[in-house]
Parts: sequence; structure tokens; C-alpha cells
Amino acid sequence: ARKDESLLDTHISLLSDTDAEVRAQAAKVLSDSRTGAAGDALALALDDESARVKSFAAIGVGKCNVVTALPKLIELIAANNNQDVYLRHACIQGMWYLNQREKILKEVKNPSAAVRLAVLLTLRKLEDPRVKYFLKDEDSFIRNEAIRAINDLNLITALPELAAEIEAYAAASSEVEM
Repeated sequence: ARKDESLLDTHISLLSDTDAEVRAQAAKVLSDSRTGAAGDALALALDDESARVKSFAAIGVGKCNVVTALPKLIELIAANNNQDVYLRHACIQGMWYLNQREKILKEVKNPSAAVRLAVLLTLRKLEDPRVKYFLKDEDSFIRNEAIRAINDLNLITALPELAAEIEAYAAASSEVEM
């Protein structure tokens, strides 16, 4: 199929099958082909009613380098709102494969905590020290994930910001004790 993309036409047509599992497996196969034709079909499958199909499609658009699908991945993450962790993970995988750091970073201040978490986790997978941008996030879970990322990955360039946050936390804690 990598030499002759027309061989994928059968799998592309299966994305509209009535059985969700058939659609999911077709999306998985198309994802592994890493071809442009498959990527375009997978981008459309991001609107499927089945979360499983959406998950395989989310990973697939990343593997097939469909950069135009990034806004749809962000939209899926926001709509999911951390309810389905498998779908969230699939969208993060898709964004990781796309490796569009500057575009992803535009979502650092997104009003959706789910989107901010997904961006943070994507940056973590990319081992990008800009996870430090989340050290002051309003959501404590996201702040803690940023701290873990910096510590676990030993992101040296982010350590000064982490140290400043620890000092601010210690100062705030000592004021409470008085």
C-alpha cells in the first residue's frame, strides 16, 4: 500500500461500515499505512460516533502527518473533558506524532483544563522543557503533572522555574502556619 495507495481503497470504504469494530480495525490498518490517502480518510473518521474508532483515527492522523487535523484533536479533547482516558491518550498520541510544538503551545491558556492537560502530556512525551509553562496553571492537578514531568525527565532548563515555585509554595505554607 505504501507503493500503491489504491490498495487502501477497500479499507477506506470500511470506515463507513455499520459495525463499529469493523470501522475501528479499518482505522487501525489505515493508521499503520502512514499514507496521505489514509490520513485524509482518518481525519473524517474523527467524527465517528464510536470512541474506539475516534481513538484509532486520532492516532492515525498523527502517524499519517495530517497537520490540519490538529484543531479537531483539540476539539475532541475538550469535548471528552477527561471522561474517556483512552480517547484522551489517543489524541495525545496523535499530537505527539504530529510534533507541531508551536501550534500545540498556543493552547497553553485554553479555558479547558482537559486541553491544557493534554498539551502538557504531549509536551512531556516530546521531552520539551516548556512543560514549565504549566507550573502556574490554575488547576492543581495540571501543576503537579508539570512538576512530575520536570523532575522525571530531568529537564535542566526548567529547574529554575520549578525551584521558584517550590520557594513560593514554602513561603505560602509558612504564612498559613503562623
